[in-house]
Amino acid sequence: MKILLLADHMENGGAETHIYELSRFLSQKGHRVTVISFGGKVAEALAEQGICQKNYGKFPLLTLFRHLQNHKPDAVHAHTRQSAFLCRLLLSFMQFPVVFTAHARFCTTPIKGALSFFPERTIAVSADIAQHLITRFGVSRGQISVIENGIDTKRFCPKDNQNDEFHIVTVSRLDEDCSLTALLLCRIAPALSKKIPRLRITIVGGGSELVHIRALAAKANTACGKNVVNTVGQKQDVLPYLQSASLFIGVSRAALEAMS
Repeated sequence: MKILLLADHMENGGAETHIYELSRFLSQKGHRVTVISFGGKVAEALAEQGICQKNYGKFPLLTLFRHLQNHKPDAVHAHTRQSAFLCRLLLSFMQFPVVFTAHARFCTTPIKGALSFFPERTIAVSADIAQHLITRFGVSRGQISVIENGIDTKRFCPKDNQNDEFHIVTVSRLDEDCSLTALLLCRIAPALSKKIPRLRITIVGGGSELVHIRALAAKANTACGKNVVNTVGQKQDVLPYLQSASLFIGVSRAALEAMS
């Protein structure tokens, strides 16, 4: 099959990791996979593995239209609200099979609600997201399939941890809506450091709040009298951090990877 996956910016994140794993395994199964996005580190990693990447450029709707017209994919799989809306616009004058995966609870402001599109087949990566689509957007329950957010457990199989430190790790986008864990870890680091002498806290992730979190980490380290909290920014490969952790704190896909 010719399968087209649609995303926005392909930097690090749960949805991007989902697309990365899905693209790889579909390709391994012999399908011809193409990903259209605005590019990013995940897109570059897929390109290195021979999976076709295209950039929306300045005119996303035109780019998508031309690809559909020239390549006629057997399935179009949108992974973001914006890419699903592009499909909605094109479906008004051309036909193609489309499915949408909801990776998070969407904002329900009137404008964003009007820009949301849920095709006949919509996938939710958890039951609570499915319920969110039903109660806040009026999506029919029969329209939604709930799937497990698949993890490559062989890749995340833990190694023997010989570290004698107590290492707390959190992995997340550090934007306003999802940086609370990092903020709280910085806040409680001085108290934890008194109870756990060999404490180390690592905050992995980038986003709009990274500068603020780094300032809080520096303040916490001053209070501790030593370097306890480390903010390492956005990382393509989080595996070494997860495998060295004594304790992981987080949610969603990152938590599943840590449990693996």
